[in-house]
Order: sequence, then C-alpha cells, then structure tokens
Amino acid sequence: MGSRYLTDLADVVRAAGLVVHEQNGWQSRARSSGGFESGRPTHIVCHHTASGAGSDGQSDADYITFHSDIAPISQLYLNRSAEVWVCAAGACNNAGSGGPMGNVPQDSMNTYSIAIEPANNGVGEPWPRIQQDAYQTLVAALCLHYGIQHANCPGHVEWAPGRKIDPAGQSDWATGSATWNMNAFRADLAGAPSPEPTPPPDQYIAPYPGEGDYGCSWGICRGWQDMMIVGGWISDNSANRDGIWGDGMHSACLRMQQGFGWSDADGIGGPHSWDHACTRGVPPCPRCGK
Repeated sequence: MGSRYLTDLADVVRAAGLVVHEQNGWQSRARSSGGFESGRPTHIVCHHTASGAGSDGQSDADYITFHSDIAPISQLYLNRSAEVWVCAAGACNNAGSGGPMGNVPQDSMNTYSIAIEPANNGVGEPWPRIQQDAYQTLVAALCLHYGIQHANCPGHVEWAPGRKIDPAGQSDWATGSATWNMNAFRADLAGAPSPEPTPPPDQYIAPYPGEGDYGCSWGICRGWQDMMIVGGWISDNSANRDGIWGDGMHSACLRMQQGFGWSDADGIGGPHSWDHACTRGVPPCPRCGK
C-alpha cells in the first residue's frame, strides 16, 4: 500500500485564494490501496459530477466522500460558487479503467492522480465564470505545488475515451453540451493566477527576521527565502517561497556560510548570517532595505 498522503492539500488550496471546507477525517482517507507511492501523484484528472444544482455544495461533497459505493471518489470537490471541499488525502476511485497514458499503466490512474470533481450536470449546464476561473486556479496551484506538468492534466474523457465524456458543457472550452477541448484548457493554465500567500502579520521585525532553521515560523522562513532569492543563493520559484525551512533551505544556508569561508558553518540562519548576506552585494534586501 502507498504511504504518501497529501496532508498539505487544504493549505495548498487556501494559498491559491480559494474558500476551503475540510471533510472530517480527510487527512487519512483513501481507497483500499492507501496513499500514493513514492514519486506520485504525477497527474491531475479533470471531471464533472453529473449532479444537478439541487445537490450543490455539502450534499455533493458528502456523496463523494462518504455515500457513493466507490467512495472516496476524489480528493477535491469544486461547487458552482467556486468553493472547494477537501475530501481525501490518499488515492481515490476517480478514473476507473482506461489508458495507458504516459507513465500510467492501463487501468491504474487512480493510484497516480489527484482528482477534481466540479459540480455540473454534464448535459449542457453552463459553467459559471467564477467556477471556470477557480477550476483553472486550482489545477495550476496543484501543478505548481506538487511538480505536475500541465501536459499531465487530462480530462476523464482522455483517460477513458468512449466510456466517459467529462468534463463537458458550455464554457471557455466547449459550446453547448460538448466535451471540453482539453488541449485549450491546458494551454490556458499558463495564464491562471499563481498562488502567492500573503505573509501573516508581525512574524518578523526588520532588520533581522529571527533565526531560520527547521520549524521556524512561516513569516520568518519567508523573510529568509526572499533575502536568499535576491542574493542568488536559491532560485526564484514557488517552492522556494513556501515559508518552510526544509532540507533545501538548510543546505542553501550551509553553502552560503561556507561561501563566506566560515569554519563554524552550520546551516542555521542566525543574525550574523543575515547581516553578512544582507550587506554582501545584495542590494536591496527585501526586508530591511539595505
């Protein structure tokens, strides 16, 4: 059984600016195969629920999470008002038979993919603008956070042609009740808003944001990340702006200290490290302005 559960899923969705509801027990919920294997998920499968407006919201989410005979169906549910329910952190029963596709063997997409089930009746119901925008934002955020390529975001119809039609319906990517043009949907992901969390207030005080190391607070870690990005010690990407001091930040800080020629380099960001990096050809520091 797989051991990886996406227990940060709710935080990823919130960081993308979407309203999030968490189903009870989602952090340990999965299909019978459990969590994901190492290196997965590699895909995001796009669906629609085929449910009517009368079950929009909590009712749909409960069916996906608890009441369907194949529950849990998906990790995420998106209602017509662009609110997201987090239903499960492990693998789900969303894709069924189909494929193969890329690195995914035939009939195995359930254990390789994150699934999004947005509310739509699937027979021509127009997709609200707010829901379409949220769908793109959500997929783009998941791709950024979990390192999934846009090319690996198929519609259910692409995994199971002839068996499934979703996603479908009047939208930017289809007219009437037609199945979406998923090539166009994937092309538009490049323009979807990127998640850029707003730092919590009063988490650091210029000119020194506090000690940076494993377990430091979100704002303090972000202060260090911003300074080290400007200084060229780490790359400027979403993973390096996540407010988490992990192995990558520890190694980068150690390399920086060793680059200064310090015999006591330890990878911990203290006041001396901050002041030295802040004034060592890195103007302007994003936090203290030096």
